Amino acid sequence: MGSRLLLVEDNVLAADAVRLALLEYGFIVQVINVGRQAIGSLIQRPADVVVIDLTLPDVDGCALAQMIRQEWPDLPIILTSGYDQPLRLASFLKNRQTAFIQKPYDVAALIETIEAQMLPRKM
Repeated sequence: MGSRLLLVEDNVLAADAVRLALLEYGFIVQVINVGRQAIGSLIQRPADVVVIDLTLPDVDGCALAQMIRQEWPDLPIILTSGYDQPLRLASFLKNRQTAFIQKPYDVAALIETIEAQMLPRKM
């Protein structure tokens, strides 16, 4: 059985493309298009890794990551954005369980980032 991944992405076409690609790699993928639903989704269906778009229309992606981190401190989180945001992300990236990948990204780069984030949990 594959690793469970929660993808929080408001761009429906991008989310579907990423979901389909990750399914090919054996991941079990749940897509949430509304950031505020992520916490409830994680309570109902725990994930092994969460991928969050920073520019969600209903909640700031960094704020969502912080809420998730409070409840699940060891859950790997990968933040994504099409905008360069180094200052905004500096405090988040100090946590070894948090990574950032710039959009547009290819699926191989996302898989590599996911595997790097999940590796400490498997040890």
